[in-house]
Amino acid sequence: MFDPSKVLLSQIIVDTLSSLGITADRERVYQSIEFCPQPELGQYAFKTFIVAKQAGMNPMEFGTKLCDALKQHNQISSVAQAGPYINLILFSGEIAPLLIDDGASGDVAVITPSVPHRYMIEHSQPNTHKEMHIGHTRNSVLGDTLCRLLKHNGYSVFAQNYHGDEGAHVAKCIWYIRTFNQSPAEGQDKGTWLGQMYVDSTAKIEGATPEEAEQYKAGISAVLKGIESREGPDYAYWKETRQWSLDMFHEVYDWLDVSFDSDCCESDVSEESISVVKEYLDKGVFIRSEGAVGADLSDKKLGFCMLLKSDGNGLYATKDIALALKRFREQNPDTCVYVVDNRQSHHFKQVFATLDKMGFPQANRCYHLAYEMVETKNGAMSSRKGNIVPILGLIDELEAQARGILEERYSADWSAEEIADVAKLISRSAVRYGMIKVDPESKIVFDMESWLTFEGNTGPYLQYVFARICSLQRKSSDDEINLSSEISWSALDKTSEQQLLAHLANFNEMVDVSCTKLKPNMFASYTYDLARKFNAFYAECPINSEPDASLRQARAALVRLTQIYLGTAMDLLAIPRIERM
Repeated sequence: MFDPSKVLLSQIIVDTLSSLGITADRERVYQSIEFCPQPELGQYAFKTFIVAKQAGMNPMEFGTKLCDALKQHNQISSVAQAGPYINLILFSGEIAPLLIDDGASGDVAVITPSVPHRYMIEHSQPNTHKEMHIGHTRNSVLGDTLCRLLKHNGYSVFAQNYHGDEGAHVAKCIWYIRTFNQSPAEGQDKGTWLGQMYVDSTAKIEGATPEEAEQYKAGISAVLKGIESREGPDYAYWKETRQWSLDMFHEVYDWLDVSFDSDCCESDVSEESISVVKEYLDKGVFIRSEGAVGADLSDKKLGFCMLLKSDGNGLYATKDIALALKRFREQNPDTCVYVVDNRQSHHFKQVFATLDKMGFPQANRCYHLAYEMVETKNGAMSSRKGNIVPILGLIDELEAQARGILEERYSADWSAEEIADVAKLISRSAVRYGMIKVDPESKIVFDMESWLTFEGNTGPYLQYVFARICSLQRKSSDDEINLSSEISWSALDKTSEQQLLAHLANFNEMVDVSCTKLKPNMFASYTYDLARKFNAFYAECPINSEPDASLRQARAALVRLTQIYLGTAMDLLAIPRIERM
């Protein structure tokens, strides 16, 4: 139970039921309280079905009896029956002090979990020797936001990145560069250039004659063997070029404000993965099939999970198995979450089932957070085809467009430096929020213009509302916004004030629900609704111009509470706070 106002209300209902001779479980009562769909009727709606059944009465009859009893309670401002539901409004003076306790430090306090829990979150995973594009940002932002929410929920979190740095795509890229004497231009970003070389190598191979194709295949195979041997010029160049990619990735992560506790590459577990498969083959857990080695998962209707090909080489699943064992051994997580697009769903079902077959109970605590792809207005993107939206180029374009918007609005009052700084923050919020506001199971169509607008469900809109709150704060006197002083909270009796307070109280519950369901978009929706509810309050209730001093002070204090809660929500979404706009 995370919503302090619902906790209070559930206790009131339990005590009232007790006075009627009915014993009710407070947790079940809490779960039966929801937000009223019609704000003008109340803040909360209590579903009477479960308790009515326990009392042996029909919900309508029971609702009338309970409603009459609740009307006598001095902490409740309004009680009204609506069929089997009871709509309620708590006095503002009951809710606000609970929020002050949670936000006493200037940010909403981190939850203390009843049971410690350690999460491992693997996310981002761009392959080296390819360009990092706008699609990768959905994975990165989804995983990073989940980490932030879990940490606020009081859990221990270990964030890991995992790069594909081996295989045909790498060998093909290096072969093309070395065979056709390609090199980056002076001053060119080497990671970006490397991604273009991968595209060019694909085009070269696809356009080859049969004779050329054989030559190319032999050349690529030789490069691959050189890398796998861990010695020689091809291996040295592989290490050098891989670092170019990693440097590019970290440039993007710095811009996105995404961080990891560990970076890992396929090559880090390659040798170990082969040994693991051979060990479990000897134990009789894995079998041979047509020269290959793998796990028979037919009992789980998952077929045969191949782990070693007939030539003795491993596959993606082979390395994922070894990496999982390394995590179990070194990190000992209670839950492992793999943030990977939904095209890999079957792969992870096989990996988790194989780990289970190997006797690791942690397999049942591994989850694949699958998400849909990001598309442009022209459809799906493909690194191989070269029709991606490169993230570094997009960043420059986003910031340029944001600067244009700000120059149009604020050039008379802001310096060029301030405009450039704020443009960067707005651009980041546009991308982060645009990627996180959509349910992971739904596709995203990237649209720069609509994501950068200050109106509607966007990151810049949240920043604009926060800046408005900061402006109100600057215009208020200190005694009006001191939350430790005596404040007439009961004066806040308008619907917009009551709804805003109830929404603030629901903050930690929405964090918890988002974590439990692994859907950070739910908290993004909560944050957008918080900004909208503040604007509704601001439109209805004069603050600095309010002549009644006690009411003006209470409204100014509500503005301060909203600043604390909205600011913390933006931090959890990594939407930069902007205090002037």
